[in-house]
Amino acid sequence: MVNQIKSPISILTNLEQNLKDTLHHILTSADFAQWADTQQWLFLEGEFRNDQSSTAQFLRELFTDINLQWECLIGQHHEKQLPSETVQFPSQWLTEWLTQIQSNKANKSAIMNNSTEKLINIHQRRLQILQEQKAAMGILTPPHIITEIEDIQQQISDLQNQLNSPSPTPTKPPTNSEIFISYAWGGESEELVDQIDGSAQNKDIKIIRDKRDAGYKTRIKEFMQRIGRGKAIIVVISKRYLESENCMFELIEIAKNGQFYDRIFPIVLKDANIYQPIERIKYIKYWEAKIQELDEAMKTVGAANMQGFREAIDLYTEIRKTIAQLADVIADMNTLTSDIHQKSDFEALFQAIERKMTT
Repeated sequence: MVNQIKSPISILTNLEQNLKDTLHHILTSADFAQWADTQQWLFLEGEFRNDQSSTAQFLRELFTDINLQWECLIGQHHEKQLPSETVQFPSQWLTEWLTQIQSNKANKSAIMNNSTEKLINIHQRRLQILQEQKAAMGILTPPHIITEIEDIQQQISDLQNQLNSPSPTPTKPPTNSEIFISYAWGGESEELVDQIDGSAQNKDIKIIRDKRDAGYKTRIKEFMQRIGRGKAIIVVISKRYLESENCMFELIEIAKNGQFYDRIFPIVLKDANIYQPIERIKYIKYWEAKIQELDEAMKTVGAANMQGFREAIDLYTEIRKTIAQLADVIADMNTLTSDIHQKSDFEALFQAIERKMTT
């Protein structure tokens, strides 16, 4: 029986599979009813009780219906003095609930397609304006206009691919088949990553690593966002990592995509010093100083054409806001020392990743 609880979306997927398994007698009606009762509690009194998303509301109503019908079946069997283990959901009920799920998915797809088409039209209007500006200025076209044209063209292409996809998704879910590694280049960190990478290859485990898998002219930000969506991400935490805007961008992207604790597999190097609050405060001070330094530098030049600088300030500010919480989560995990990992050829690390990849 599928029984992994992550979010309303994953519960909906689990519900669909469990209904199919019950319909084909892979799962007993009693086991399915017990699972459904647990899920109903999550939406009525548990962690999703305040979730008003369309998926949560749909599941709240459907689980209520399933559990009411089960109670009725149990009551009928008791009246007839039949053993409770003979109670089964009628196949037409199971089929009807599956039909409701399919209908719910179809309605969401139609709504999302309409929104995607509107977004494509907005991008196309902006693209037309920029292309007219480029045509008028010719070789004097500022680089930022050319860059924006390229970005919008890519966005339109991605949206059109999404629109034409048979199963479009409104969000970017974790890429369920990919294992990434996030680390700071150079020094002990990269030496350790080389060892992890070599051990993984010996075990026929594919790890996606920037220096090997981000090809020439790959958009760095997009690659880092891809890391953030990975199902399993090995994170080598060092002082250089926590003071790197690119590394911290990757860590924040992982957190933004949810299930931060479940998807990261950290190794903390000694120089990171994250296990004492007084040491973690130093990183907050570091990023506050970076914000102030860049802010003061920006005041010495004109306000026009500051693309990239304001974005950097925003990133530094986001790092300042989140680094304490993210470091605290990692500090609370038993990540083992790098020496222990190396002596065991990273056995514990790969076993944990394997368990994650098979769920």
